[in-house]
Amino acid sequence: AGLSKLEVRTDSTYAKNCVTVWLPNWRSNNWQTTANEDVLNQNEIRAIDEACNHLEVKFKWIQAHSGEEGNEAADRLARLGAAESLRISKS
Repeated sequence: AGLSKLEVRTDSTYAKNCVTVWLPNWRSNNWQTTANEDVLNQNEIRAIDEACNHLEVKFKWIQAHSGEEGNEAADRLARLGAAESLRISKS
């Protein structure tokens, strides 16, 4: 037996709302917003949606920079990734 439940913690209200509030409407509206525009980050949101079909997933908002170990680690990795991206683009 593998993983059956997952809790995703995020400090991004946008990311949480994408999958917990807006996603059902976007699916129904052929991935268009209420302003009839393409949904931004659609590929990533679709991938999350697909992954959620196989697990019981709970999305929880957490305060940024509050000492939450996973959040602090994610921030460090994001800074490293951004720095690496800049380094590569300057090459």
